[in-house]
Amino acid sequence: MEPFTTNMFARLAVKAGADSLAADVASHALRAAGMPVDMASLAAAALPEVHAEHGSPLAGLAAVGGVGGMLAGAEALRGGAPLRDTATQAASLNRLSVNGADVRLGDDGLLPDWVRELLDSDAVEFTWEEPVPYEHVWNVDDFSGVGDPEGAAACWQQQTGNSCAVMAQVGVYEYLSGERVTEADATAFCEAQGWYDPDSGTSPADVGNLLEAEGYACERAYGNDLESLADALERGDQVIVGLDASEIWYTERDAVTGERIPQGLGYGHAVWITGIDTDAAGNVTVIMNDTGHPDGQMRAVAAEDFLAGWDAYDNFAVIVPADGGAGT
Repeated sequence: MEPFTTNMFARLAVKAGADSLAADVASHALRAAGMPVDMASLAAAALPEVHAEHGSPLAGLAAVGGVGGMLAGAEALRGGAPLRDTATQAASLNRLSVNGADVRLGDDGLLPDWVRELLDSDAVEFTWEEPVPYEHVWNVDDFSGVGDPEGAAACWQQQTGNSCAVMAQVGVYEYLSGERVTEADATAFCEAQGWYDPDSGTSPADVGNLLEAEGYACERAYGNDLESLADALERGDQVIVGLDASEIWYTERDAVTGERIPQGLGYGHAVWITGIDTDAAGNVTVIMNDTGHPDGQMRAVAAEDFLAGWDAYDNFAVIVPADGGAGT
């Protein structure tokens, strides 16, 4: 069971009093946290329903979300997603402690009785530990792993639409063929074939079709692991994976324990894995060309963050074998 968590705007509402969580208080708190007014109104209007579902105003605020989660939570409420699922999705933002003890939801999704009793007393001290942004440190000059991250970096282009899977393939194609292809040309071709939709992107089943159309064999599979990716890179194969981008874009660590904080926002994304490296201390770095990130050229990600995102999409990978070049 994950520690029960809340967020920045919940802090304002809680300070207003556990019995004073009227919609106007929540709405002001949401706006103070930077949520757009329409989102704030939506979340505030949902509070009575959330409160009834979870039996607690604090759980209600957690269900609405926070930081990235507050937008995801509001969107989930708008789309009619189960409120408990929304709370779970939003639950990795800031730790909440009551009188020094982490608060955990019960199996029924409600706050424990002792917390609710404290809410009605004067002996409550709320503390928050903000997540610590985590930037993985890796230096290409020290690279001694598998793959060719420096060579592949020259083939990175930043995408402008929902074209991550198309642009990952474009990068691989340029690396293998030496020919530059624009995003506009690649997406137009893939859209004409039914492999790409400007609104929804590319389905996993269609990742690799562009490369196959150019004569490069592709092997698609779920259930891969980091070792299989390293083996592929060592053979000289090219690797594209599907993952939840929130786990590699919004990397955070718990301020107290140092443990990674899951995001779980479900940002479906494809990246080209260009290297895997292990330092002297055994720390593993996954290097990728991420066309969806402004600093995505030869982007280095801690293995634990990469694996969390990759696992969310069942460890899907497209392998382009080194011995399956153009013309096959």
